[in-house]
Amino acid sequence: MFAVLLMAGLTGQTAGASGQCDGLLNRADLPADAKVVTRQDNMQFNGLDFCMLVYQTQLSPSEVYAHYEQLWDQRPGDLHPDAGEDGDKRLMLISDHNSRSVQATAHAEGSTVKLGLIWSPDANSSPSDTEQARIQGFDVKTDIQDEDGRLVNLKANMPVTEAARALIGHFTATGWALERHTPATEQPGRIEMRRHGALLDIRLVSNPPTTTAAITFLEAPGRR
Repeated sequence: MFAVLLMAGLTGQTAGASGQCDGLLNRADLPADAKVVTRQDNMQFNGLDFCMLVYQTQLSPSEVYAHYEQLWDQRPGDLHPDAGEDGDKRLMLISDHNSRSVQATAHAEGSTVKLGLIWSPDANSSPSDTEQARIQGFDVKTDIQDEDGRLVNLKANMPVTEAARALIGHFTATGWALERHTPATEQPGRIEMRRHGALLDIRLVSNPPTTTAAITFLEAPGRR
């Protein structure tokens, strides 16, 4: 969903959003040799505030990820190693109110880095999607909806294998059929389920004694 937002038409500046963007795009968060290529501040897409920065550095992608792992490990939220839609590695920091993302691509002189922030609508607003993600034993950290689908981030105080069983059991009971289950070992675990053509994609990350789950709901073609 993050990549969809990057490619979609982002329009307009939003009042009061500059503090969020300035905090994310602060020079202190960038490697010392970073050269900014593109910066989009205070954008909005389907009611979600959004900002993005693209820069180049002489650091390798692995050094870029190490930089942000160290930086973000000191901030509230859960770190999620993941893969972007192009298959490249991506690192996300998901907290109660926003999701940060960094993706680094190697080039001849180092890396091109895409850094972004999406933050959720007002907590009192209810998502238009009727699918409930309130699952026993899991706390909802973020719940973001756009025209392409819905992203829900959950956290549970249980081992990853137990969390996977609980999620599969919950969604099977509501009519979803299991298509794929890759247990979490060194990489994030993955669960794919379908119902009437709609896709449910779950990425699981183990951080003992807790497990985090990123759940993406994608509507069937023609039902959006």
